[in-house]
Amino acid sequence: MTGSYRRCSPVRGDHWPDSDILEANHYRVQRVTLFEVMYNMLQSGRCDYFPRGLNEVYAEVGNVQRHDLMAYDRLLLSYPFPMYFFVAQDNPQLLKRLETGMNQLVDSGELWRFMQQHETTRQIFPLGRLRDSTIFHLTNPLLPDKTPLDDQRLWLRIE
Repeated sequence: MTGSYRRCSPVRGDHWPDSDILEANHYRVQRVTLFEVMYNMLQSGRCDYFPRGLNEVYAEVGNVQRHDLMAYDRLLLSYPFPMYFFVAQDNPQLLKRLETGMNQLVDSGELWRFMQQHETTRQIFPLGRLRDSTIFHLTNPLLPDKTPLDDQRLWLRIE
């Protein structure tokens, strides 16, 4: 079944890492430079779908200019895609403070509660509603070797 979906044509940003990830997983991506062109291509049938992050899709299709589109969350592409903080190399104190603080937020459950309440992420919850979706698990060859993939606390998981 995965092969048939790979023949469909997704549209993604030309310089988005997601485009590289999809192509590394054998999806034929149509790359576009301008964001609004992607929705125009979808609306005009010049591509089959426009994959969006769960934290992006509901707000975007809720836009009144996109009233003829819907978020379809019964088919999901899933791959590890971490978010990082970058700090200057000459500021190890800030690095340590961020690392300690974020680990405390994760361990206490505060980060999870924050994400469930914040306006940019609350629409993805509860994740359990997506359990019946078909999930295509992709690899992310762009991840640094030290990415803590085994630390379950750091990743949103539907299963």
